[in-house]
Amino acid sequence: MINRIVNVNDQLEFSDTLINEILQTGKNLNSRITLKRNNHVADCRSILEVLLLGTEKCSQLEISADGEDEQIAVQKICNIFNHQGKTE
Repeated sequence: MINRIVNVNDQLEFSDTLINEILQTGKNLNSRITLKRNNHVADCRSILEVLLLGTEKCSQLEISADGEDEQIAVQKICNIFNHQGKTE
């Protein structure tokens, strides 16, 4: 199991695009991927859980993955959060 903390940018919203990217990543990998904020945990394959997780400005999320591709899973979810709100 791998865990990583990501700081959520104060300008970042849990937009439809962000949620869709999280869900697609969760569905395309074999590991169980979760996001945790405070005591709330969301499975990255569950739209309802991800929607209910929400986020607050400047909050931290713990990303966890357990399985054969756990390193890739954590990195991909971190990349989603790190690239949101940036212009190319």
